[in-house]
Amino acid sequence: MKKDTDNLRLATMDDIPALQGLIAISATTLSVNDYTPEEVASLNSFVFGVDQTLIQDQSYFVIERNNLIIACGGWSQRAKLFAGDQAEGAKEILLDPTIDAAKLRAFFIHPVCARQGLATKLLKHCEAEALKHGFTKIELMSTLPGISFYKSQGFVGKQEAVHELQNGVKVKFLEMIKDPIMQPELKVNVKPIFNSWLGFNRNTAILASLAVVTIGLGVGVACVRGRTMSNKPSP
Repeated sequence: MKKDTDNLRLATMDDIPALQGLIAISATTLSVNDYTPEEVASLNSFVFGVDQTLIQDQSYFVIERNNLIIACGGWSQRAKLFAGDQAEGAKEILLDPTIDAAKLRAFFIHPVCARQGLATKLLKHCEAEALKHGFTKIELMSTLPGISFYKSQGFVGKQEAVHELQNGVKVKFLEMIKDPIMQPELKVNVKPIFNSWLGFNRNTAILASLAVVTIGLGVGVACVRGRTMSNKPSP
């Protein structure tokens, strides 16, 4: 059986109908544990949607599987922080990468494909693109379901936000930032720790090695015994 392959590419205007369908099902399904049905419906009407400016700027991407779009997301060098075409405002204002943070925008994953690393793949690609354009930090307006994911990727909360939508419904968000985009890797030199544990004592080292061998043999015997026991028929 042929393995499915994922293709990350730039979004085009021809993708808009498929993107609208993906965004609707993603938002409706993945938000039910954090927002009320009224809030979800309001978000779909007034916030979630395609932002054509991102497509025109060539900063919005999709992941395809078997020629179907299963994930989308992008970044922006414009001031608009969130929402689709239905929300006007600061989207035409270009940011200064020397002082401003790039914006991470409109990440949506098909519910069937959730927790398969697609959001991480999109995020890393968008961060790399922002870095190419001179940005060293990136921020976003996260919906409640996305907070734990972005925290796992190095983002921290800036401030909570409550937006009153056009129909009067108030919805909670969290503004988050990653500064710098390239987080330093935590490197631990285990050699001093290991040497300290051995106490720089040759005899201690020999005893420790013997103990490891003994424990290893014990585990091996237990595994073999367990396998033999498991092969016996049940009474």
